[in-house]
Amino acid sequence: MARSTIQDNLKRAAAGLAWPLEDRVTDDALESSVQRVGSRIRIPEAQSEVRAGLAMNPTFTIARLRASRSSDNPTAAAGGERLIDGLRKAGVLEE
Repeated sequence: MARSTIQDNLKRAAAGLAWPLEDRVTDDALESSVQRVGSRIRIPEAQSEVRAGLAMNPTFTIARLRASRSSDNPTAAAGGERLIDGLRKAGVLEE
């Protein structure tokens, strides 16, 4: 399974979205949902999702996520940092 698939599933789980996404869920709506979660993440549930994700991809780290992302857009960068903060709180390792 690709790292991006795991990342997408972790984001959806944190945002309370199920797979497959409904047709009405646009990229902007998904990003907005994920950004809102950053400040109200439920740690026990997030830790459970992280364990499930790491079972599928045990080499996933915040450093690998950072290496796969690049954006000059300040809004996207801020959203990415909130996502990373949530992943860190849920137990994803830096390296």
